[in-house]
Amino acid sequence: MVVAYYAADDLRTCLLALRPEERVVVVDNSADPAVRAVAEKAGAQYLDSGGNLGFAGGVNKGLARLGGPAELEGDVLLLNPDAITSSEVLDALQAEFARPGNERLAAVAPVQREPGGRDLQQVGWPFPTPRREWLKALGLGRRLQPDDFLVGSVLLLRREALAELGGLDERYFLYSEETDWQRRAVLRGWRLALVDSVVAEHAGGGTSDDLTRRETLQQAAQETYIRRWYGPLGWQAFRWAVVLGFGTRGLLRRGERGRQARFLARLYLAGPRSRAELGAERQSHPSVAHIVTGRTPTPAQREIAAIAEQQAGEGHDVTLIGAPAVASVAPTVRWLPGAGAVGAARSLLRCGAVDSVAVYDPAGRLAARAVRRLVGAPVVVGR
Repeated sequence: MVVAYYAADDLRTCLLALRPEERVVVVDNSADPAVRAVAEKAGAQYLDSGGNLGFAGGVNKGLARLGGPAELEGDVLLLNPDAITSSEVLDALQAEFARPGNERLAAVAPVQREPGGRDLQQVGWPFPTPRREWLKALGLGRRLQPDDFLVGSVLLLRREALAELGGLDERYFLYSEETDWQRRAVLRGWRLALVDSVVAEHAGGGTSDDLTRRETLQQAAQETYIRRWYGPLGWQAFRWAVVLGFGTRGLLRRGERGRQARFLARLYLAGPRSRAELGAERQSHPSVAHIVTGRTPTPAQREIAAIAEQQAGEGHDVTLIGAPAVASVAPTVRWLPGAGAVGAARSLLRCGAVDSVAVYDPAGRLAARAVRRLVGAPVVVGR
């Protein structure tokens, strides 16, 4: 089964690598005529999902087409459009299911690598937990077990496990749905296995070229997973472990690794799910924070508040940080306290990821400089 979202060229390459006799269902979340044409030319069953349901929703639509999880005639291979497998890989995965003693094996996956590359990708990952995230934040990540669950880009699911567990949880739009399914399987006594005798190719990121958007969606899914399994307190423990761990790395590291660490720290300060929900509507409307620290109301402060209200009316995500003198701002603008440099810096960190910071007085400039590496946004000095 392949869940497609545009990317007809990737889908064509993916389907051509499969055996003609394989029963393939292509679930199209994009209603793209090019995707339909590719699927039908390859002899696959084409299913328009009726909207962008995400990966879990698309998989469940496909399972329903095959009779539903309880009525499947065989095992189900989940295959990303940007993944390329072969008859050798499929045979090896099926053979692993058939091996004596593997009757409770719920899912298997092959080793994976970039197309045409030699470096192998990580397929087995530890289930995320608050405890494990704190171990990572404290530099003790080597104690983690590496192979708890398998990524879903090329993943064979046993028919009996699907009948017992059902399909994927549609609370996950993209990412972590296979993690959740495998956790449910393990808790019911099923096992998972990586078949290291065969290799599939997986490009990765085939659904989007926007790296920031993709990372935001991935972390939003992880937030959903942690909240589901560990509740709100577990989520807060996990969240602050990420902020501490990646915030520290972001301060110490240079280059791309430092930028990525700072991005993740900012994202978790703001909350990944809230950022993911805002992202689709505000991709062309950058977020901005204005810092006004003066305690006494002035005409200039009221002018700045008016600018913030205008930007918010245009669809921007606007935060006004300042003393109570500018607290009576329109509800479309988020107001956070910041009567001095320390208070303004604290509130600026609460903003999470912003595209720019506008400062208007010495205390505001001091606050922005103090946390600029974590905030990662350019500072604009206003008049």
